[in-house]
Amino acid sequence: MTYIDVASGTDSAPMPTRQAWIGAPTSGKPGTWQPSGWPVQHVPVMDEFLHSDSAVSTNLILAYLAAEYRVEADAPFILRVGDASPDLARLYAKFHCDCAAYVTACNPFGRINDGHDNEQRHAWLLQELAKRSLCCLDGICQDPQGQWPGEPSCLVLGLSLEAAKKLGRRYAQNGLVWCGPDAVPVLVLLR
Repeated sequence: MTYIDVASGTDSAPMPTRQAWIGAPTSGKPGTWQPSGWPVQHVPVMDEFLHSDSAVSTNLILAYLAAEYRVEADAPFILRVGDASPDLARLYAKFHCDCAAYVTACNPFGRINDGHDNEQRHAWLLQELAKRSLCCLDGICQDPQGQWPGEPSCLVLGLSLEAAKKLGRRYAQNGLVWCGPDAVPVLVLLR
């Protein structure tokens, strides 16, 4: 994983794990620690999927990185970008797959919609996943600070990165979380 300096667009040295930043002081100035724990100017990225010229604002990217991606499995668990998930690895073994995507159809392009519109969009997503016979588990993406409403979501097991990106774009999403064989969730921006 590489870190992109959002201001200059250049690569920077790897940073400590997400846990190392949680609870760090905040001054509110660019380049200082934010409530999410990530420094403003650095964004953890998967090299080929995120570039500093994204149409998605830095604040939204930081919100996506700080979010908790809850999965309603037999034993519910939370995915966090950059943190390996033993729970997800167990699901891979159980369902004989080696990748997954955490997707939503709610709040297109990061704009908060009313509850009815989000319910309808989520129903369409579930219908599409069922038509395609994709194995999915219910979820909800939550802002740990409670400043953004929870979004009904799905963890789709066995969904390739390319298929996940197409699905996310179909539902007008800024990004999604994708997990490869290492069961480490990665933020993938779509615009």
